Amino acid sequence: MSLQQTYLHCQSLAAAKSHRQLLWLSGEQCWCYAQLRQLTQLLQKQQSIAVIDPINAAPGSFCQQHISAKECHKYLGFEHQTLVFDGYSGFNPDALAQISGTLIAAGVLILVTPDLEHWQEWADPELDKLWVQPYRKRDVSRYFLTWLKSNLLQDRQLTRYTQTAALETDYPTGDRTQVEYLGGSSLASADFAINPAALQYQLQLVTDIAQHISANSLSQTVVMADRGRGKSALLGLLAKQLAADKSIYLTAADALAVQQVQKFAGQDLTYHTPDKLLNNKFSLPDNSLLLIDEAAAISVEVLLRLVKKFRQCVFSSTMQGYEGTGQGFKLRFLAQLLNYSSDCKLFSLSLPMRWAQNDPLEGWLNKVLLLKVQGDDEVNVAATDSRAVIAAGKAIQSSLTIRLVSAAELIASPGTLQQLFSLLSQAHYRTTPGDLRIILDSPNMSLWLASCGQKIVGVCLVAGEGIVEQFPVDQQQMSGEQLAIAMHQGRRRPRGNLIPQMLIGQEGLLQAKSFKFARVVRIATLHSQRRAGIASKLLEKVQQWALKTNYHYLAANFSLQQDLIEFWLGQGFSFVRVGNQTDKITGSYNAMVLKPLQPQRQLFNCLRSSFSIRLAFQKRRIFSPKTDLSSLQALPVEQHRAADDGLDRAYVHWCKAQLYCFAYQQRPLESVAYLYYQLLQQYPQWTQPEVLNSAEKALVDSYFFDLLPLEKIYLGHKLSGYRQFVKSMRAIARLQLEQLADNLEDGDSRWN
Repeated sequence: MSLQQTYLHCQSLAAAKSHRQLLWLSGEQCWCYAQLRQLTQLLQKQQSIAVIDPINAAPGSFCQQHISAKECHKYLGFEHQTLVFDGYSGFNPDALAQISGTLIAAGVLILVTPDLEHWQEWADPELDKLWVQPYRKRDVSRYFLTWLKSNLLQDRQLTRYTQTAALETDYPTGDRTQVEYLGGSSLASADFAINPAALQYQLQLVTDIAQHISANSLSQTVVMADRGRGKSALLGLLAKQLAADKSIYLTAADALAVQQVQKFAGQDLTYHTPDKLLNNKFSLPDNSLLLIDEAAAISVEVLLRLVKKFRQCVFSSTMQGYEGTGQGFKLRFLAQLLNYSSDCKLFSLSLPMRWAQNDPLEGWLNKVLLLKVQGDDEVNVAATDSRAVIAAGKAIQSSLTIRLVSAAELIASPGTLQQLFSLLSQAHYRTTPGDLRIILDSPNMSLWLASCGQKIVGVCLVAGEGIVEQFPVDQQQMSGEQLAIAMHQGRRRPRGNLIPQMLIGQEGLLQAKSFKFARVVRIATLHSQRRAGIASKLLEKVQQWALKTNYHYLAANFSLQQDLIEFWLGQGFSFVRVGNQTDKITGSYNAMVLKPLQPQRQLFNCLRSSFSIRLAFQKRRIFSPKTDLSSLQALPVEQHRAADDGLDRAYVHWCKAQLYCFAYQQRPLESVAYLYYQLLQQYPQWTQPEVLNSAEKALVDSYFFDLLPLEKIYLGHKLSGYRQFVKSMRAIARLQLEQLADNLEDGDSRWN
């Protein structure tokens, strides 16, 4: 049978049960593309899309649309009859999870891969994204590809078409009869793409939710569903039904995620980011209703703040992990929402809208990408008795086992891998299938599991970062020492190595090039086992490992939240940095904590000694007035240098070096602003007429002393925007640096 005959047969099988079918096309790259071109005439007549590198797609197109993996998130809510996913362009798990949901009933997913004989030698382009210095591409493992291959071979419902054999397949119906092409208007119609029973249930829910909202002026509504169940369409239909009585607002973590809502609303629903809605200047009418799509992709803290601002909210959440985690939303947010609001009602959509139940493609994707999160079945959304938690914690610790596990162990034990990924998905709203490949393949990642018997109760993922000065020569022919200098000047931001990048490129501490950091990327425990001391035990093991492997610091970088501040302080970490920009999802600033492991603490002492000064300036000038800064009050700060004290020579020399990187290199203004401010106070002559003209002095004063909002500065000084403002400030800094002619020597190594 030809590929065209095989494709038509897959389409027939899928249409018979309103399912979707997986067609696995494997062979040499050129051969696979030649086979796909045989389908061009068929695929061009229908809604078809190929996820493929444009270079690989040349010289012709076989689908109506060709997109790259990084564009897949733009198509959430779209509908396609055929999807080609080209593994030769790189196997990106997030892209597959995102685009696969657009395939409707009777649709076929054609997955292109090398043949089994050459699988291990496959130079997957995605491998190049999984290494960070000092590692190389050759250090990336292939355990995810082994996991993928295993799941393909085990699936008994897919159809396989190989170069080495005409056809190897397991037909669930056993019928190989040639069928006619099923494309055309019938497949594109809404009636075919929608499960009638699911449609009827969806419309009933719209009516029920509208009645609940109309009957309760302080109501909260939650709609939960797996992918493809029509929850976004439900929000749009709800908005359409309530448009006459409500002022409706729409938000989500990503503006692209709400297109389906807007499509079904039948009106112009304007999207607003969560942080914009929380702006104190954003006023609301009394009849306002907030619709939140993909609520699981927004932090719990931001959701609770939205609840307090809006009298009525509808939360829609996917229960799978392709763009956030529904389980974390369910376990962490719902308990607090139910305690906060007595008029909270939960709804769910269980029937798939775009395909029939027991869809074989959905089952395969759930298995290979671990999308079906296993919830913590011991969790009750009601408050847990603290005495019971303490008693359970003691029992758990007596039988707790913590060990460092390898990727090979994980793929050899699918049950363990599923538990691990479910736990990560429950604990963090940004866990996606892409994290699975990072865990399995990235050479700088280490993973610890805490278990009681066969049950995983805790996990800690750690990234090794640094030592930058020892990095080998990179693709831009820079040695590690040269790279560190370029980072310090703001000219390079090497992939990964987050902590060294922040300390060198943002805080200006070039000495960080000499240190090795173990960064805690994720740490999580089962919701029912929180406060049982499991996370503390995990960190103890990580610290023991870090000491043995010659790390200088343990570190973490996370969104500022009250409970996280208390946790990290309780583990002996110190806060050394707060970022300069808010996260658009959490609405919070990120914080860095460090814990020294070696006697050399100069870097740590420098950060601690200036932390209070930096934070005070950030509160005055950097932090947005619309941001809730209450969590910052819990940060312990030590005042080591009063703002009006004279600055010692070594410190002034260091401040000058940082300002030089801004004035003559590419360091961000925000990274040196608090130092710039101290120098302006130390040297008032810098703003005198012999240095700056009146317009230049006014610009400096408006930013550092008058603290005008940036928008007013742009308007008052006739600047086009932020870029022109920074350009003007760089020019001013150059003029001022010329006045600092005190011939300071390098001085104290503390600040070098």
